[in-house]
Amino acid sequence: MKSKRTKNLIMLSVIIVGLFLTVFAKNIVTTTAQEEKDTLDEILERGYMIVGSDTTYPPFESINPETGLPEGFDVDIAHQIALDLGVDLVFKTSAWEPIIPNLKAKQFDMIISAMTITAEREKEVDFSRWYYKSEQAVLVPANNPLNINSVDDLNKSGIRIGVQSGTTSHIYANESLQAATLSTYDDILTAIEDLKQGKLDAVLGDYAVLAKAAKDGKTKIVDTYSPEDFGIAVREGETRLLDRINKVINKLLGSDPNNPQPSDLYNAIYYKWFEVNAPGYTGTVTSTVIPTAKLYTDIPKSGGIPGFEFSIILVTFIAPGLIILKRRFKKA
Repeated sequence: MKSKRTKNLIMLSVIIVGLFLTVFAKNIVTTTAQEEKDTLDEILERGYMIVGSDTTYPPFESINPETGLPEGFDVDIAHQIALDLGVDLVFKTSAWEPIIPNLKAKQFDMIISAMTITAEREKEVDFSRWYYKSEQAVLVPANNPLNINSVDDLNKSGIRIGVQSGTTSHIYANESLQAATLSTYDDILTAIEDLKQGKLDAVLGDYAVLAKAAKDGKTKIVDTYSPEDFGIAVREGETRLLDRINKVINKLLGSDPNNPQPSDLYNAIYYKWFEVNAPGYTGTVTSTVIPTAKLYTDIPKSGGIPGFEFSIILVTFIAPGLIILKRRFKKA
């Protein structure tokens, strides 16, 4: 016959094995459920959406030096999507060139970063309908010493051009301005600063970005070219999330991409950052309270208790078992 001590050890072993089987089974169920979820489910469950953005691109996105939070046209658009989903908003800064690989690696849920919809990018991500119409521009020093008046004037030997690496401006310069000397930059602001310091003769980039830079009078825009559409990028196959994003854009711009009818809210956001009415707007609202979600630059802390489920199991099963065993050991 087994001793009482042996029986007690067997009982303890059974309890511990039961505990690990319970946790293991739950992990299997949880993992299976997660595999079946898409990104929209994950956003709604966690309570916040994560936006990837190159936050060195004002007036579309930049970090406010006083608050440390991102701000800009794209940020306000992102707020409207978060509000529609009923979640908070996390803006995660990414360098521009790896931003699509970072999206595919699930570092964020979507890209909202003045990204032009192109056929090459559509091979890697799915885009929303356009939410902003842009065009490329040529920025030169205010005194324009080389008398550059159009993009065609740039394709000459000795002309020094700056572009942000991986942008449509970079692609255009590589393909069409091969006679010039091309310098690439990780961000457009550094290129603009080099132009002001005489290290470049021209900078190519999105009109709104270069126009903002030219407000200090040290540079000026001399030409525009290549109309482009900005879209919001998600991972391929995320159709439910894309549908929700498009729903918000349709509310802001009307349901027909070929005949935009900007809402008062869209125009207020547009006017706030570009100081002109949105193309096609027929109303009179240029200033109103723009609704916002809670905004973070890092993943918000859960607020839950680490190991909560394990604690429940511990209190329910292990602790009473140990108390019983302790009493039996004393009697043995």
